Amino acid sequence: MFHIENGVLTKFTHKVDTLVIPEGVETIGRRAFVDCNVQYVVFPSTLKHIGEHAFERSNIVALDIPPGVTLGKCAFHLCTRLTEVTLHATEIPEGAFMYCTGLTKITLPKTLGTIGARAFQACNVESIHITARSIGEEAFKGCLKMTHVSVTEHLAVIHERAFQSCTHLTTMFVPPGATVCEEAFQGCWRLTRVDFGGRNTLHDMAFRECTRLSWLVLPTGTTLGEKVFYDCIR
Repeated sequence: MFHIENGVLTKFTHKVDTLVIPEGVETIGRRAFVDCNVQYVVFPSTLKHIGEHAFERSNIVALDIPPGVTLGKCAFHLCTRLTEVTLHATEIPEGAFMYCTGLTKITLPKTLGTIGARAFQACNVESIHITARSIGEEAFKGCLKMTHVSVTEHLAVIHERAFQSCTHLTTMFVPPGATVCEEAFQGCWRLTRVDFGGRNTLHDMAFRECTRLSWLVLPTGTTLGEKVFYDCIR
């Protein structure tokens, strides 16, 4: 059932709803559970890493990743039945939960440093509290049901197209000193209010096509790129 070598679980060849990974496993290998029908996973206390694409297209419905466990790129890519995830990692890698279209609840740790590129692209979370210092390129792009985002004052950078086409997002706070990169909020046409903490840097077209933006105060010391508010007709 389990193929394990030197603490690395490389393959699983059985059909179960609940998977209990045995103690002693330190790494779940690349693509070990691709297309697996498992719905629930119990991770061992010995686990340190979940590899790239490890659970891609599996039927997992809920996840609680233990503290100290790192994730590889696209570890849970296309897990469309996944609805809830709790994370304790300091970094969420590129594409980790990309196209998990059923994902509606995400709990992030206070210790989070980085959300990688496309980490939650096209998920259906409605509200999220982001504790990271860096939000990666296209990290939440196309999260069409997202209405509310809260961040901490530790947030330093919102990368390119991070919230592009989040068409239900209505308000946003950008903390003091934070940088908003190119097209970070492009196409968020229901966005009506943005509050800036001060000393912010706003790159080219950061709020392009936010056509309902009606409340905006730029504090002294704000640095503006080109066409930051292009096509914001109000």
